[in-house]
Amino acid sequence: MRLRWTEPALADLIALADRAPAQAAAVVRAAEWLAQLHTPAIGRHVEGYGGLYWPVPPQGIAYTVEGGEVLIHAIHDARQRREPW
Repeated sequence: MRLRWTEPALADLIALADRAPAQAAAVVRAAEWLAQLHTPAIGRHVEGYGGLYWPVPPQGIAYTVEGGEVLIHAIHDARQRREPW
């Protein structure tokens, strides 16, 4: 599958790389791994979002699988989340 990043996701990745390069690299590796899977829709469904969430502690990837693409929508810092997913 093809891996594609939205503009907001790229902005999240750049901000993460500025403050934690190793975590940003882990997020990229996880996204690439998702794209290599035959069934990348293995993440947890998130209510009200319509997409999937894959943890890359302490970060998480919000993504969808659309027509042969894994589309990364955002990177979230789970430590800043005040409510459970």
